[in-house]
Amino acid sequence: MVATTLGETLISAWQQSLADGKEEVELGGESFPDTVFRAKKLRGVNFKYSELGMVGIEQNPKKGSRWAVLSREGNRVTQFRCKGRYIANV
Repeated sequence: MVATTLGETLISAWQQSLADGKEEVELGGESFPDTVFRAKKLRGVNFKYSELGMVGIEQNPKKGSRWAVLSREGNRVTQFRCKGRYIANV
């Protein structure tokens, strides 16, 4: 197995989930199901990086953040959380 950085892993999760629209995201030799949250119809994926549980959630374009502005402009933005804290946007 090829070791990847956290940044490479997050970009790969974003690419597979939002850009490619895959139903399963493959990271580090494991598959993680891509889901659509019913309440807001946003895509998301739960996965592990090393021993850490991570969550990637599509940016809600109805919010007021600069990331939401990018989303409204047609950009595909995912926010990533670990241990309940936002750690990155792709």
